[in-house]
Amino acid sequence: MNALVTGLCDIERELAHEKGEFALFACFQSPHIQSQWDVVVSAAWAPRHDRTTLQLFLVEEGFIIASHDYWHFVKELFPPDTEFAFLNHDGDLHIRASRFLRNDPKRPNKRSRNVIVRITREALDDYIYVDDPHRSVVERKLVSFLKSQLRSIVWEHSEPAHKTAPVQRLPAVTPMLFQRPAATA
Repeated sequence: MNALVTGLCDIERELAHEKGEFALFACFQSPHIQSQWDVVVSAAWAPRHDRTTLQLFLVEEGFIIASHDYWHFVKELFPPDTEFAFLNHDGDLHIRASRFLRNDPKRPNKRSRNVIVRITREALDDYIYVDDPHRSVVERKLVSFLKSQLRSIVWEHSEPAHKTAPVQRLPAVTPMLFQRPAATA
């Protein structure tokens, strides 16, 4: 952890020198996943949806922006008791969803399958972090795609208590899903 704190201090110091001071630069460890940290940044020079600003914190620095409010529309597609974890793997955003099944009195805390939704780095860069007029169109396409995929989820499984719940991976969300129609002449 010392390397992480030192690295974050170096990043904060370098960016403050280059761009200006921060109102807030904080790091919080996820209570559910020991290797996941949330970095919260607030600065007058850092507009929320600015691609250039977000690039300062992306893969080059080892971060991926996974602000939960960006994904509220995805989370609403799952059952209300679903728990989520946002993970960076090879530059792609992986959203892991699982829940308590509550259907076996002998195993009241039995977890469901882990469902993984992968959004590729390219899709993130091209669409998700840009605040533009096409965002609502992109979100509708993503919701439609995920709804069709979520129909195939089987939350139940028969793994014994001493084994890890199985994983079900949905097809990756790629830029092809978000292709804008060609401009008409």
